[in-house]
Amino acid sequence: MILRIFSCISIFLFLLSCDNDDFVTQDDNPFLGRSNPNFSLNLDLVTNADLQFTGGTLFLPNTIALGTIQGVFIRNQGNNQFVVFDLAEPNSPIGSCTTPNQITGVSLEYTCGEQISRYNFVNGLKEGGEGKNVFPLRMYNAQLSGNILRVSR
Repeated sequence: MILRIFSCISIFLFLLSCDNDDFVTQDDNPFLGRSNPNFSLNLDLVTNADLQFTGGTLFLPNTIALGTIQGVFIRNQGNNQFVVFDLAEPNSPIGSCTTPNQITGVSLEYTCGEQISRYNFVNGLKEGGEGKNVFPLRMYNAQLSGNILRVSR
């Protein structure tokens, strides 16, 4: 019985000591700070009509996409599934080079001087960005109810 208790405690302590420094979450990002989006879009409105179709996209500034950092990029993935990413470049301090300047294929492209960063807008990952402290685009939740798309964190 004592051996069983000792084994359980040892396993528990071992699991607590495990740490993967290569894994980062959106909340670990020191560049972006906090965001708490909370807004809805009526997809029947002309300004949002592209989101009614698979592959349709929409950019919204943070004056409309309330609670975001730099606004959002929304894409209809099909089957009533949407991805919503904050437009803030997640691996640079907020400033003049932190919003995308073009779409290339399935990537949002950020250019700052000579440096170009691309993020896949299907999964938010940085292209060619492996290793420690490479942050993905900040993703938000999207839920479709009828013709209303609600975005939150």
